[in-house]
Amino acid sequence: MKKHLVNLLFEQYKLTSFVGKLSDLGVEIDNLRINNHEIVLDIIGFPKDDQEEQLNRLEAIKALTSYDVKNPLDGFFSREDLYDRYLTMLVNLGTDESIVLTHNGLILKKQEDENAVKQELAKYLDWLYQQYAGSRSLV
Repeated sequence: MKKHLVNLLFEQYKLTSFVGKLSDLGVEIDNLRINNHEIVLDIIGFPKDDQEEQLNRLEAIKALTSYDVKNPLDGFFSREDLYDRYLTMLVNLGTDESIVLTHNGLILKKQEDENAVKQELAKYLDWLYQQYAGSRSLV
């Protein structure tokens, strides 16, 4: 299962990096997104946090003077920190220069770059599973 989740995240990484590379060259592409990260979080079992009731509750909680974004009250869970960690990891990888478009899709020119990215994605998945084990008591 982990291998498949890594592959889902890897496809998102390639597309995001390629679109970013094009943007740096002045080519803007809108509405070209894949949201495999959300799919991976769903598969692992993290609760969704985009429900209107949850958002309304968050606004009420934020109004409290004791609100701490890193330590939410019981019964509230947000995926935002998970996605922030994912984005930070992607930025730190820095191998997006080797992504090219071929007739078979987006590929990394160097196999060692692909292996390095997938290893980091696997570490991120391990971290997600640890977070999930800890978050089950929050919801």
